[in-house]
Amino acid sequence: MTPKRLLIFEIAKYTLGCGLNLCLKIALNAILTLFDFPLYISYLIAQIIILLSSFFYHYKITFARSFDSWEQVLKAFKLYVPSVIGFILLDYLLVVCLAQHLKQIIQTSTNLSVESRQFIDSITILMVSGIIFALRFLVYRVIFKKRQKNSCEEEDTSNAD
Repeated sequence: MTPKRLLIFEIAKYTLGCGLNLCLKIALNAILTLFDFPLYISYLIAQIIILLSSFFYHYKITFARSFDSWEQVLKAFKLYVPSVIGFILLDYLLVVCLAQHLKQIIQTSTNLSVESRQFIDSITILMVSGIIFALRFLVYRVIFKKRQKNSCEEEDTSNAD
């Protein structure tokens, strides 16, 4: 496969993973909203679960890394967490603040039902996730691909000897 096709395939796998995580995030938030969790709590719980599921999906599927050893996985996870913490915080703050602001504006003219609040939360999650999507891809690509290329270059050098 050409490098351009490999990149397109990689982006497609990344998009699928992000879409699955987005659905999981919205579903978790919807379930927790039914149990009267405020958005700032339900979205925090969803973000923590997504952090773990996203790492394993992108590690194994998007960037096709094998689980050679748990030591390798832990090294990648140690790089992954600090690099995406900023995105998680930005995502969390934008969603919680924007949804709260929209609800306050709408509530001045009407009473919001649980379904209306969940709709606003879901739309806000979708909008913010769309904004952060491309930035995270670039960071994930550096974390997962760069290290893989370096190890391939090392193998090529050792094979040349």
